[in-house]
Amino acid sequence: MSTQRVSYDVTPAEAAAWQAFVTAWWERFRDEEVSAEALFPIARGVAGLGLGGGWWHSRTSRFGELLGQRRRCVIAGYRVTPNRTRRCTQMWRLLPVERLHEDAAGRAVAVAPMAAFVPSAEWQEIPDGYPCPPGGEYRLDFATGKNWARWPARDEARA
Repeated sequence: MSTQRVSYDVTPAEAAAWQAFVTAWWERFRDEEVSAEALFPIARGVAGLGLGGGWWHSRTSRFGELLGQRRRCVIAGYRVTPNRTRRCTQMWRLLPVERLHEDAAGRAVAVAPMAAFVPSAEWQEIPDGYPCPPGGEYRLDFATGKNWARWPARDEARA
């Protein structure tokens, strides 16, 4: 089983604000796929995220940019993960990680185990974040948004 390391540097005030936001996000949506616009009401209620002033559209755009800067960062025990794009809108999910620790410089570092996945001749779901090797056949289930793959047997591949 492989691991993926994610690290980030933020001020203590920023870290506290983002931890409060991510905690509220998890309480409201869990690991559901959501847009930045759906998350904005939560973000608006957290001081210190740096949303700025101005009109609603400019603040939601700024929030989307800030969220994008934290893609794959681990905050409050959850990895901020870009999911698929739906109707030209980036969708987001929180994925819990098993453990957090600090590196030698005192930065928060997450070690998130990747789900076990062994290519086979049978169709199987590809876990989120799994890098797919070449040579497989892939399909996307539009109803669920899940990806599937199989690797044909060597006899089939030569035919």
